Amino acid sequence: MDACSERNSNRWRIGIADFLFVFFTCAIMQSATMRMMDDPGLGWHLRYADQMVEQGGFVYEEAFCYPTLNNKVVMRAWLSDLILRAAYDWGGLNAIAVLICLVLAVTLRCIYCRLAQEGAHWSLAALASYLAAMGLSPSYVARPNAVSFLGVWLVADLCQRFHVGRASQKQLWFLVPIMLLWTNMHGGFLAGIVLIAIAWSVEAFLWVGASEPADRQAAQARLHCLTKVGFIAGLATLVNPNGIGLHLWSFAAVTDPFIQTKTTTEWLPPDFGAAGMFNIERLLLLLPLLAATCRSRLNWVGLAMSIVWIHFAITSRRYSTIWVVIMIPTLCEMTMKNPWLIRMMNHLGQWFSEDVQKSVWRQTAARPPAQLASWIFAIGAFVITPWLPTLAAHNPEHLPATSLDRFLELNAGEPTFHCINWGGYLTWHGWDKPTRFQTWIDDRTDVHGAEHMKKYYRVMNAEPGWQSLLEETNVEMFCIPPKTRLAYELSRAPALWDELFSDDFVRVFRRRSNSVAQQ
Repeated sequence: MDACSERNSNRWRIGIADFLFVFFTCAIMQSATMRMMDDPGLGWHLRYADQMVEQGGFVYEEAFCYPTLNNKVVMRAWLSDLILRAAYDWGGLNAIAVLICLVLAVTLRCIYCRLAQEGAHWSLAALASYLAAMGLSPSYVARPNAVSFLGVWLVADLCQRFHVGRASQKQLWFLVPIMLLWTNMHGGFLAGIVLIAIAWSVEAFLWVGASEPADRQAAQARLHCLTKVGFIAGLATLVNPNGIGLHLWSFAAVTDPFIQTKTTTEWLPPDFGAAGMFNIERLLLLLPLLAATCRSRLNWVGLAMSIVWIHFAITSRRYSTIWVVIMIPTLCEMTMKNPWLIRMMNHLGQWFSEDVQKSVWRQTAARPPAQLASWIFAIGAFVITPWLPTLAAHNPEHLPATSLDRFLELNAGEPTFHCINWGGYLTWHGWDKPTRFQTWIDDRTDVHGAEHMKKYYRVMNAEPGWQSLLEETNVEMFCIPPKTRLAYELSRAPALWDELFSDDFVRVFRRRSNSVAQQ
């Protein structure tokens, strides 16, 4: 069989990468009924798409929350919003969940293929991919940031392979379309800029500090190419509805002390006692252990990326899962080049038969894996979502959808104060009411600003002066969690507030008078 015929034949074969792709997709899908569909921002992401269609263009002013109407809006995921909305139209929550699972599974498949092609035995590559999947588990949520995991991988992988000569200058130019698409799909594209800057810094350091003239010359050539490609890729990120304003807005959000410390927990340092975070802690502990016992030269760009992103990983939960994607190849390389582990595995292999040694221990020549089977599965899995049983649903512990639907039935357009985490859902399902429901707040802290966020916490905690804050926004109804100070205060004044219904997750009150009463 000639080479062309062999390639055509291999295209139809199902490989380990395809099995892993299916496995990861199905495994991640298990979280679709636990917490995947309960991200506070999913609702307004979907309605951003509707708003763009309704007004015939990009969104630049706030229209969902009535106290902050006309505030500046910078859309950081408009293309992802349109894709998620199209998926929801096709197959509802099932389609959104399958789409997110497929994006994450593609990232994990890429990790496996990269490691296998660079010499890792399939068992080690599969184990590393599994560890990456476990490390990503805290971010198994339906929101556009799933795209950033794939973007981080593609940029880091290209820069690392280019550094060691496994990617050509021509292939490096793929950074330009990657950054262009990523910028319009999620604000995490800033991570891509940071990764390119790290690779550039490593090449600049080697150009100046390498001991051998040949190494300095090679680093200079790579630096020249990376400078040119990186500059064009940076210009490509300006092709978005807000231009350089997107960069400034995103940078301001990730450096704002109030947003980082007083709003959502994902910006805080990781709590390694929380569910799923041990998977990241395990990798954080494993990396220095393998580095201390590895005696071979590693990929300098990959090592630098891993070290720099450790800082981000231990300062913010959101960045810790990104670090997992970046460092897994370096972790695997340390394992492959670790003499102590190699001796231990060879000694352990003597206890097994020849066929087991060949299957698990011995390295085999890697060939580029076929992708057709994975594509067929991905397309088929998405297409059949409308006819599947309910695979994705809201978990009332995180998002009490049934209770919120009941509230929307009772609401006749009255201004309502509600829990911040429910704002996206209320925007989503209150959009088509005869009087379109407008929220008091949601989790877009960058849109509402610190002052409005502080007002929310003052009211929710029933701090002194909370009644006057309600008067400013003419609040007539409340939709809040039962175990809050505000719910307690409202229940103490039945002459002023009529409790419409209450369950384990939500309490709804309506004002009895037309004006804000002083309690």
